[in-house]
Amino acid sequence: MMTDYVKQWFARGDEDLALVNLILEKGTGSPNLACFHAQQTAEKYLKGFLAHHDLHVRKVHDLELLLEDCKSVAPSFSDLWDNATFLNKFYIESRYPDDYIEFPHEDVEKAYDAALRIKEFVLAKISPPEARCGFGAMGILMVLGILVTLIGGGIFTYQNLRENPEGRYAPTVVGQGSTRSPQPMTSEIDTSTWKTYRNEEYGFEVKYPVGWEYNATATGTRFQEIGEKYYVEGSEIGGPISITVLPGESKTSHEIAQKRGQLYKGVITSLFVAGEETMEVKDYLGTSIYVVHEHTRYTLALVNLGDESLNNKLSEVFEDMTTTFKFIK
Repeated sequence: MMTDYVKQWFARGDEDLALVNLILEKGTGSPNLACFHAQQTAEKYLKGFLAHHDLHVRKVHDLELLLEDCKSVAPSFSDLWDNATFLNKFYIESRYPDDYIEFPHEDVEKAYDAALRIKEFVLAKISPPEARCGFGAMGILMVLGILVTLIGGGIFTYQNLRENPEGRYAPTVVGQGSTRSPQPMTSEIDTSTWKTYRNEEYGFEVKYPVGWEYNATATGTRFQEIGEKYYVEGSEIGGPISITVLPGESKTSHEIAQKRGQLYKGVITSLFVAGEETMEVKDYLGTSIYVVHEHTRYTLALVNLGDESLNNKLSEVFEDMTTTFKFIK
C-alpha cells in the first residue's frame, strides 16, 4: 500500500516530467530547464521508492548515490546506472552560472526517455509483491508459502520470547487455539574465536566469522565470506548480511516491523537483541531485525538469495551474529 508521503514524491516527479513533455511538444523553451526537470523526475521517483520501503531518504541530488541506496532493496536498480549518470549532469550544470553549459534540444529527448524509464522501473518495483519478487516461480511459491502458513496456523499474534544465555530470545507462536511454550535458542557455532567489527560513531559492535570480511559504505556495513560472490536477481551484491544505521528515528521497532510486514506479508517475531526489545520480520526479501536505541534505528538484515541450501547456511551465521551484537556507549 502506497502512503500519502510516497504519493507526494511521485506527484512532484510527475509535475516535473509534464513540464519536460510540454517543452518537447512545443519545440520551444529552455533545453536546460527541461533537462533539469527530467533529472528532478528521476530524483523524486528514486526518493519515493526509498520512502515506500521505509528507508532513510538522503538530502542529496546525486542520482548515483540514490541508486546505491535503492540497490539495497533491489540490486537490479543497477540497470538504471546509465540513465542516472546521464541525468546527473543536469542538476548543477543547468542551473549555476559558474558551471553553465547550454545543452542541445536533442538532450531533452534523451533526458525525457531516461527519466521516464526510471519512473516506470520504480513503479514496476512497487507493484504487488508477487509480481516483483525477481525470483520467478520460486519467489511466488515463497509468498504463497507464507500465506499458507498464516492461514493454516490461524491469526498470528506477535511472538513472545525468553532469553537464552547468548542474549537472543526464542519465539513462541500463538495461533487460534494453540500455544507453544518458549524454548531457549542455543548456538551450534562457537563465536569466541570470531573477529569483531566495532563502530565507534554509532556505538555498537558485532562479531563475524573467521574467514569473513566486511565492507563499510555510506549506506551501511556488509559482511560476506572471503572469496565468495552473492547474487540477487542476477546482480552481484556486496554481502548477504548487513547492518545499517538510521539516526533520528521517531518510530518504534514495533511500528517499523508492522509496516514492513503489511507491505510484504511477512511473519513478525518479537525478540531481544543487545538487551533491547526488537522486532524481526521474515518475508520473501529475507530477514530484517529492527533495533531502536536512543532514537537511532539499527537494522540487521539477511538477504534471501533464492537458494534454500545457501539461505540455511547463511541463516545460521546471521542468527549467531545477532547474539553478539551489542552497544558500546
